[in-house]
Amino acid sequence: MLLPGHALNVSLSCGAMAPLSVQLLGGQVSPVFTLPPGEAVPVSLARGLYQVSVTRPDGSIVEEGQVLIDSPGFKLLFGCPGAHRRPDRSDRGDVPVRFANTTKDCGEADQVEFYADGRLVASVAPGRQIEGRLPRSDVLLEVVVAGRRVFQRYLSQVSKDQPFFHGCTDPWAPTDGIAVVFQNETDRCPDLADRRHLTLWVDDAPRLGLPPSGKGVVYVKPGRHDFQVRVGMSRQRVISGARDVSGPFRVRYGCGQ
Repeated sequence: MLLPGHALNVSLSCGAMAPLSVQLLGGQVSPVFTLPPGEAVPVSLARGLYQVSVTRPDGSIVEEGQVLIDSPGFKLLFGCPGAHRRPDRSDRGDVPVRFANTTKDCGEADQVEFYADGRLVASVAPGRQIEGRLPRSDVLLEVVVAGRRVFQRYLSQVSKDQPFFHGCTDPWAPTDGIAVVFQNETDRCPDLADRRHLTLWVDDAPRLGLPPSGKGVVYVKPGRHDFQVRVGMSRQRVISGARDVSGPFRVRYGCGQ
């Protein structure tokens, strides 16, 4: 099922008005579309997490990051590397939410900033969780690292105490269900370059990041699930496959026996 929404070229806001080419990779479709300056274009996308690459006509990259599509009527903004400020709306009210930064589990240690409609709502240190507030409806949530936007998600509604994280481990993942053991055995690899942080993805979402020699457990409901193991926060996949889960099993990657 495709969800309808719009994508807007906001390059004028950062002084570089130009038509943009937007490529989304992932989900059931991987569209490429052109955004004229200052215009919104209707787009229909399947639910899921997409990798995004935005380029100018000369091929130069404007921004790269991720977009999560999970609400109809979504509004995505492209063309500026940082968070984009939307007109103020004071009629929505706000609700308490939770933010977490798990980039340390990716092998990085980034300060992560969360923006709501272009306004800074939380700055979270690596390995920390904090409380914050978001408008209760119609909000564009953006994540900025080192001045560059790396993620955006349109939220039609925000629930009280709803959790949001950026990194490789979901600190609020389910703790019941069927156990899936994940092991990073790259510490056994003779080449130091092969000893890397790995991330287990379940159903197109990061669930657990581990350093070399790390071992952990995630839980899933019975049924068919898609599993991937990626290198850190990158798109590089070293394992990919689907499984009909009915009992505990193990996913491991590295140089172990």
